Amino acid sequence: VKLVYFGTHANAVSQVANIVCPSLMVYEKDGSFVNQSFRLQKFKAAVPGPRGIQSDITVLEEIVANLGDEKPSALTIDVAWQRIAEQIGAFAGLTWRGISDEGVALDPTPFIDLPFVETKNLKFDPVAFKEAQTATTQA
Repeated sequence: VKLVYFGTHANAVSQVANIVCPSLMVYEKDGSFVNQSFRLQKFKAAVPGPRGIQSDITVLEEIVANLGDEKPSALTIDVAWQRIAEQIGAFAGLTWRGISDEGVALDPTPFIDLPFVETKNLKFDPVAFKEAQTATTQA
């Protein structure tokens, strides 16, 4: 399998994907993201999703378990965050439930080598960010 697509609507990517998995819309699921200010934020489902649509992490767990000839385990957002915190240093010690409504300010340094797709806007300039981080680490 070269491409697995999780999404809510058909598009150019879903048309070429080897596997297409229906996904809940953002307002139908719990989750988290890191914004352009490197603040970790969480969100909660506002409405229930359609009957029969499983969460992305449940489907991913089933795929991974089947690839490894294992029995899928019950994967909750808490368990997923435990795994994330164990594997990614920037999230060490964090839990999904521990993210406050205001979010958590992250150290942006671990993200410096990521290829930002964003362009300069009112809140973020990726080039200036990288230059400032490089200057800080060299000082």
